[in-house]
Amino acid sequence: HCGFCSQVCSVYPDYQVTDNPQVLPHMKIETLKRLAGKGVWDLATLVRLRSGNDDCTRCGLCADICPSGIDLVRLWITADVLMDSLGCPDNYTTAMEASFRQWTGRASQETGVVQRLPGEVEIRAGEGDILSGLTGRAETFEHCVQCTLCTNACPVAAYDLNTNDFGPHQVMNLLRLGEHQMASGSKMVWHCLTCYMCQEVCPQSIRVADILLELRCRGQERAAELTMHQLKGETS
Repeated sequence: HCGFCSQVCSVYPDYQVTDNPQVLPHMKIETLKRLAGKGVWDLATLVRLRSGNDDCTRCGLCADICPSGIDLVRLWITADVLMDSLGCPDNYTTAMEASFRQWTGRASQETGVVQRLPGEVEIRAGEGDILSGLTGRAETFEHCVQCTLCTNACPVAAYDLNTNDFGPHQVMNLLRLGEHQMASGSKMVWHCLTCYMCQEVCPQSIRVADILLELRCRGQERAAELTMHQLKGETS
């Protein structure tokens, strides 16, 4: 529990956005040891661990610096396999399979009925909106002129624009419209390679890639929330 692994973790910034301690390698190790020792998987901890482990890029920096020589990357992969066997889906799967109503938690404008997720947990419109970081400051994206240069430079958009829903410029427009939850659930946000081409070509110097990455971190939180509701519904 020296914490050296977390000090060099390449996704430490994700922890700063989500405040999920299970992003940090030394916390994941402690959680795995505790859960394995009990022989019982606590549902809430399991979902947070899955969410934090999903952030991991398997870069190996944590294993390289570990003074105990633990093969941490193999441990993270094994943890994912175990969580799959326990029926806890990864956040990408949850995000891609969630309907628009589930993801945004919106009430029907026609009937006024509030969307309910599995397990009869009520999620009201606007709950959990993204209000901090880059996405919480309008000045970081409000100057987007919708020139589409970012989308034209994006390799993800070039590879499969038709099935990728939005381009980066459209995600910026969603933020300008106040649709933070919709933006965090877009396929572009989850497919982004963080190559920074969009950010490099932006004539307005908007931090497009940084915003997309932050949106994905926020999306991790929403996906974990939906997974919790789903698993509670299945076990109730």
